[in-house]
Amino acid sequence: MYSRYFLNKFVFCCDVNIGLFTQELLHLPPMKKVHIREAIATDAAAILALIQELADFEREPDAVAVTEKEFVQDGFGDNPLFQCFVAEISQKIVGIALFYRCYSTWKGKSWHLEDLIVTKAERGKGIGFALLKKFISFAHDSGVRRIQWAVLDWNT
Repeated sequence: MYSRYFLNKFVFCCDVNIGLFTQELLHLPPMKKVHIREAIATDAAAILALIQELADFEREPDAVAVTEKEFVQDGFGDNPLFQCFVAEISQKIVGIALFYRCYSTWKGKSWHLEDLIVTKAERGKGIGFALLKKFISFAHDSGVRRIQWAVLDWNT
């Protein structure tokens, strides 16, 4: 089960029972024509374009300060600070799930889902759900007891 907290127009979902949730999600039929894979350094420009699209959607078009060079170094260098799955249709990146390790004083090792983004033209087709399933499955396989994700309450 999960808890939901409302604070500063954000919704925080945490303490997911990953085992039960993963079992429910993994029994759904797979999506056709969408390929989910781990991101690689050459995906950086496409990932940043989706991040900018999210910033525009969240009414913060000038908020993205990270450069492509920084992004590649931070995510794909010797000491990666984040991991990312990309969703592709016909070899074009149309969605991402970007996440990183964190720590819960109650649960121990955890994962934080920073962004789950699907380009506007591909929304409503289950791509975001497929990315979320991949993230939850990854978290479950990594042995964490908790995942967290914060979403603006008006982002529906």
